Amino acid sequence: MLRTDFLYPQSFNKINFRSDEDLTHLTDFVFLGNELTQTIEKEKEEIRNNPLWLWANKNFYNEDEMPWQMPPAEFTIFEIIALRLYPRVEIISSTQYGKTITISRGILARIVNYSEEFLVVVPDLKRGKILIDYIIKDCARNPFFKKKLVGIKLEERDALNRLLEEKSKAKLTFQVVGDDNTPRYGSVEILTCEAKRRFDVINTIMGFGGRNIIIDESALTDDEIDAGIFRMLAGKGADTFLVKVGNPFYRNHFLKDWKNKNYKKVYIDYKIGISDGRYVMSFIEEAKDKLKFDVLYECRFPQEGAQDLRGWTPLFTETELAGSFVDNYRPFGVPNMGVDVAEGKGQNESIIVVRNENVAKIDFASNELDLMDFCAEIDNSIDINEVDVRNGAVDCVGPGAMIPAKLKQSGKPIQGVNVGEACENEQDKARYADKNAYLSWKAYQWVKSGGKLLRNNRWYQFLNVKYKTDERGRMRMMPKDEMRRQGIDSPDAWDAFKLSFSIPQVYYEKSLGDERFTRKMRAKKKHSKFFKMTGY
Repeated sequence: MLRTDFLYPQSFNKINFRSDEDLTHLTDFVFLGNELTQTIEKEKEEIRNNPLWLWANKNFYNEDEMPWQMPPAEFTIFEIIALRLYPRVEIISSTQYGKTITISRGILARIVNYSEEFLVVVPDLKRGKILIDYIIKDCARNPFFKKKLVGIKLEERDALNRLLEEKSKAKLTFQVVGDDNTPRYGSVEILTCEAKRRFDVINTIMGFGGRNIIIDESALTDDEIDAGIFRMLAGKGADTFLVKVGNPFYRNHFLKDWKNKNYKKVYIDYKIGISDGRYVMSFIEEAKDKLKFDVLYECRFPQEGAQDLRGWTPLFTETELAGSFVDNYRPFGVPNMGVDVAEGKGQNESIIVVRNENVAKIDFASNELDLMDFCAEIDNSIDINEVDVRNGAVDCVGPGAMIPAKLKQSGKPIQGVNVGEACENEQDKARYADKNAYLSWKAYQWVKSGGKLLRNNRWYQFLNVKYKTDERGRMRMMPKDEMRRQGIDSPDAWDAFKLSFSIPQVYYEKSLGDERFTRKMRAKKKHSKFFKMTGY
C-alpha cells in the first residue's frame, strides 16, 4: 500500500506498507549507514539553495552566535509552519531533536510577516514558557524581529529581560505593516491543558478559538480534550491550520490521525537524528537503558493490546519476569530490606523482602499477624540476614507508620518512606510523578539489568504493576484505588521489593568490638525465656 502523505522522509512514500499498522513502527524501515548519511547530505545541498532556508540562516542564530543551519528534517518542520503549507500535519520526532525551537522560529517567521494569530496548546505552562523564551531570545538577537515586538523599543534591553523573567507570560504580539501602510498584528499565545480537574481543562479549551493551532506533546492529551481542541477551529472557515506534534506515547487520537491520509507527516527517529548530527551513538547506547526509549527515540507506538483502555501499560512483560527467576539463593553484596505492612489480618499480606546486589528473596509473608507480631518478624529477619538497619525501609503511610518507632524500641529503627512524596532533586521531579514511580523504575531496571528473584509465586504480582505517562511527560504508577476498580489485588510483594531501593546502601564494617557485642547479645537472646517460648 503506497502513500503520498509523508513530507519527511519522502522515501516512505515509495514503501509498499502491508497495512496501516506498519506506521506504528517506522523505525524498522530506517537503516543507519552510509546510504542514509549520503541521502541526508544530498538533501542538505538541495535545501541550501532554498530562499526560505537562506532567509532563516540570515535571521536566526545558534547559542554560539553562529548562523542557524537546519538539516533537511528540521527545515521541513520550519517550512510547514513559516509558509503554513498544509491544513493538517502531524509531526513525530525523537526527544531533544530540536523541534520546540524549530516550531518557535517557524511561528515567529510567520507572525512577523503576516497578521495571523497562533495558539500553541501545551501540557503545562513550563513547556509553553520554553517556546515563548525562544522567541524572546531570537528577538533580542535580531533588530528586525525586535522592532516588531509590541511594547519593546530597540534600545530597551531590560524590557526583554523582564519578559524572560515573567513566568506567567503567555502571549507575544508583533506589528505587521502591509503594502497599504496600515498596521496590523500577528501573535502567538500559549494555552495550557494543566489543571487539577479535568472539567477545568475542558472548560478552558472551550473558551478559545483560532485558525492556527499547534498542539505540543499531542499524544499526552486524551481523546476528549483533543476533540475540544479541534472544536476551536469551528466557525473559522475552510482555511484552518492544525499541527499535532509529539512522541507516540499512546494509541489514541494521535495514532488515528497518524494513519489518516489527510494529515501530512514528518517522521524523525534517532537514526535520522544521528545522521543529522543531533546525537552521537554513545549517547543512544546509554539511552537504550532508560525509560521509554522505544517511544522517545525509536518513535514507536505501543503495540496493540499493550495498554488498557485508560492508557495503563504493564511495567513487566512475562518474558522479563520469567527470565529473572532462580532456584538457588547465593547472595553477595550489602543486603537491603523492604517491608510492606498489610492492614490487619485478611487477604493482603505483610511481606519482608531482602535484596542483595545480585538476588532478592521474599523472606517472610503472612496475612495472619498483628502489628506487634510482624515487628518481631522484622527484628528476626534483620538479625538472620545481617541487615544494617540504615538499609531497611517501610512505607510510613497507613499501617506501616508505627513500625519505625516500634523497632526503635528494640534498637533497630528502619527507615520510614512515604512513596507518595515528590522526589528530592529537580531532575527526578521532572521525570517521575512521585517516589512511587521513581522507586518502581529503579526496581524494574535492577531486574532488567540482571537482578535475580528467588522463585516464589508472589513475584507474579509484578505483572499487575502498571504505569502511564502523565500530561507533564512524567512516569506515574497506577494508584491502588484504580487497581481496586479493575479488580487487581494489592501487589504486596512488589510494594516491599521497590522499598528495598529507597535507601542508599550503607557499607558498614563492624569493628572487633561490634562483633563481640553481637555474639554476646545473640547468646543472651538464646537463653532468654521469651526466645525459648516463641523462637524470637
